[in-house]
Amino acid sequence: MEFFAILLSGLISLVSPAGLIIDQVAANAIRSQFQSVEQLQVRVDNAPVHQILQGKANRLLISGKGLVLTQAFRIASLELEAENVNIDPSSLGRGQVSLGQPLQTGVRLILTQDDINRAIQAPGFADRLRGIAIDLPGPPQVQRQVQRYDFLNPQIKILDGDRLELSIN
Repeated sequence: MEFFAILLSGLISLVSPAGLIIDQVAANAIRSQFQSVEQLQVRVDNAPVHQILQGKANRLLISGKGLVLTQAFRIASLELEAENVNIDPSSLGRGQVSLGQPLQTGVRLILTQDDINRAIQAPGFADRLRGIAIDLPGPPQVQRQVQRYDFLNPQIKILDGDRLELSIN
């Protein structure tokens, strides 16, 4: 019986470093997609371990805080859990990620009020808002003109009761 316990613990110790390396490689690949990251943890659950060479993982867990995509867009917290991940290994050689099957995932994303306001006040977002046309209803015999508006200093305020207040000058 002791022999089996020693054999099993030896096998686990051989496999564990491979899992840690895979987690670190995945974390570095994800970290490279952001300008800065305060905290990032990645865990790839896979049994047997050799399946990762074929692009298959049983479960992928990602947890991050303070993820900055651009200077104007920051994610306060991100939690992602995906099961039965199947990535085409040949796509990785081209610098792309191509999934072999649809991804089943759950995501929890937290954006703070300050992060949202910084994002909507960014020049790129303001340019998108300028493209919005507002067509007000009126009598059919009156020729209506589509109005375009500029939104200056948009602000979002998060209120109690899952409500938002949007103020635009």
